Amino acid sequence: MLSTGQLQVAVPPEVRAAKNYNLSELNLGAYQGYLARVDDPLIWGPADHQGSHVVLLGRPAFESKDWRRASHLPGAGGLAARLVLDVWRSKPEKLCEFLSGSLVALLYDGHVLKVITDRMGILPVYEYKTDVHVLGSCADEMVDACQLSVNLDATTAATFLSTGSTLPPYTYYEGVHQLESASQYCWENTKTSVHEYWSPAFIDGVEPESVTRLSEELADGMYAAVRKRTTGLFKNTGLLLSAGADSRAVLFSSGAETTTGITLYDEPNPELETARQLADAVGVEHVAVQRDPEYYLRHARANARLSGGMSSIIGGHFLGVSDLFEDLALDVLLTGCYADYMFKGLVFNRRHKTAFGRNLPIFEPAPFSYEFYHPFLALKSSWQRSVDNRFREHFSGCDVNNAYAVENRRFRPISREADYCGRDVLLKVTPFDWVLGDSDVLKVYERMSVEHRMNGEVFERAVRLMTPPSADKVRNNNYNARIGRGQARKVFDFLISVAKRKVGLLPNARQDRLATVGSWPNWSYVAAHSVLLRELWNETSPHAKEVTRDLLGFDPWQTDHHALDVTLCFRILTFCLWLDRVRS
Repeated sequence: MLSTGQLQVAVPPEVRAAKNYNLSELNLGAYQGYLARVDDPLIWGPADHQGSHVVLLGRPAFESKDWRRASHLPGAGGLAARLVLDVWRSKPEKLCEFLSGSLVALLYDGHVLKVITDRMGILPVYEYKTDVHVLGSCADEMVDACQLSVNLDATTAATFLSTGSTLPPYTYYEGVHQLESASQYCWENTKTSVHEYWSPAFIDGVEPESVTRLSEELADGMYAAVRKRTTGLFKNTGLLLSAGADSRAVLFSSGAETTTGITLYDEPNPELETARQLADAVGVEHVAVQRDPEYYLRHARANARLSGGMSSIIGGHFLGVSDLFEDLALDVLLTGCYADYMFKGLVFNRRHKTAFGRNLPIFEPAPFSYEFYHPFLALKSSWQRSVDNRFREHFSGCDVNNAYAVENRRFRPISREADYCGRDVLLKVTPFDWVLGDSDVLKVYERMSVEHRMNGEVFERAVRLMTPPSADKVRNNNYNARIGRGQARKVFDFLISVAKRKVGLLPNARQDRLATVGSWPNWSYVAAHSVLLRELWNETSPHAKEVTRDLLGFDPWQTDHHALDVTLCFRILTFCLWLDRVRS
């Protein structure tokens, strides 16, 4: 965080508790601040040379030759920042292109402060500017450290309760706004300039490229992206391993001798068994961690605090195993996160195709609506109008009949998607590197048509190309189908699995159990049985209850929390935990 005034450092205790936690004090002319990281400062720390400074949030991805060159560069500080500083000084016009991956770069030359945000917006940067100029990656810490006098943006709160996410640039604080993704900001004295350096070059009205070619290029892009993050300086790789296609793309690209697959589960189920099969098939170590029934609620306060309360605590999957990540001494932690959004059409308005009265695992386009993926819930009429107006503002100038335009407006920045809580925690307390944000992957992503992404055909074929013979028969747990065999075979295998579940040959999801057949728990079961949830619900302050009642138009505390819609229950709890924390 940077400010033109003096700061009192405000770092969440979960970050300070990390074994590799380090704090760098920054003095950039009129700006003072700090950088908190949980990895090796010799690699990722700030760098300076002859009055020029570079500070990195997140991790850029470089080729091995670049890392070798870094140790010979002049200046002091982390190797990655020295590389960025060298390109900035020698070839400034190439800098944005050079910065690949999930990172934000801050650059200062004694006169001008520059901030370059990442292409997909997975790392947020917030700005507050009145008589003092503050920049930071966490809005709560900015307000706390600088003792900013700001009011609650109630429309943002209403948007979260209604939709499960919030709309940029707004935050819970009036006047604290998020910077645009893929943009270069420059501040010199009182002047500000902004330049967007990248946006997805989606093909519209042009004959799409072949599925075969794009699948091959995506497989190559994934190999390249993972290789840059798992070779040279980085030996120990952790991979959050599920039974679907997403983590397989990373698994099959990484080195077995240095990779540990990590699977979280509630009770032994097909997801866990398939993840074990995948690990065994490619010879990687596999660690399975069982969550107890109170896992999510035990970490609810910390997840609401770390994520700023802008995505639900039901996405807080990983904080409870942060000690494991440290014990494994990981140099990098990878996931297949956001493949569903980028390559399988999750960001589109779509509907299932059906057969025999059952939804099939293939989709077709549906008419545009603001609602997608997560359900939208109605609020008190006056606040519902405010939320609707904010959505109209957000989509102003966007052709809602153009799926590419809608996707770009809806998806970027990723830091505002409804499940971001888990990724936010990974970014703050682990050596997480979001591999799908790599330039080699995005070059393929932006050339894929709507049809390529609607049902994940290109992605599944790419994963099939990457699959070694030893893992070829391991089925995708989502559809009980082998990867990349085409839509007809996917539907056939899915219907066969439905029939087997009916006669008891495959397990069914049960409402009376914590575990599902997939990765995450049965939230209705959690809501009905969690003692901690009841305690947290009843401990909500009168102020938080008053604000929430006004937004909803009814009093959710007049009934048992588990009688509410389970999605709304966890949204209310997330917001109230956050609000009570910032007022404490």
